[in-house]
Amino acid sequence: MSELDQATLLLMFGHGVPGMTCSLDVNLFDDVRMHDKIVLCGSCYSATPLFSDFDKPSQGDDGSPIRNDRPRFAFRAIANGATVVYGHMRINGGFPEMFPVLEAWMQGLTVGEAYQRQMNALLDWPWSFPRDRLVVPADGRRQPNALRGRSEYLYVIIGDPALVPL
Repeated sequence: MSELDQATLLLMFGHGVPGMTCSLDVNLFDDVRMHDKIVLCGSCYSATPLFSDFDKPSQGDDGSPIRNDRPRFAFRAIANGATVVYGHMRINGGFPEMFPVLEAWMQGLTVGEAYQRQMNALLDWPWSFPRDRLVVPADGRRQPNALRGRSEYLYVIIGDPALVPL
């Protein structure tokens, strides 16, 4: 049994696009047992949906092509039995925006409370994206830098919000 199979906490961060997380092909995780694991992935696009109302970029920040037909790491982790998975739907801030969630869990907070505290902190940043521009206008008009700004809030946690994971 590999060390990865024995671990209960998997913490990753690095470059990613759909199909690649932390510079690793998501298919490398096909046979990784994740039953009862807590998985935090600070990789861009680790939990990107198959369909979105956001325009699909042609490439990730690292220049890798964005292909919608590739597997998502978060969904692979859930399919492989993970209890809780943290990821991001678009461009991710990485470890600095993942660590507060892990720290909250280590302090005994629930999955849901840690997530809510993270979202509140992001919304309270004085340099954050203006709240009045979070919702896409009904007329569909473009807003400069809106996609990147809205991306700040696309962190997701998949798991029971009442669970105390650590």
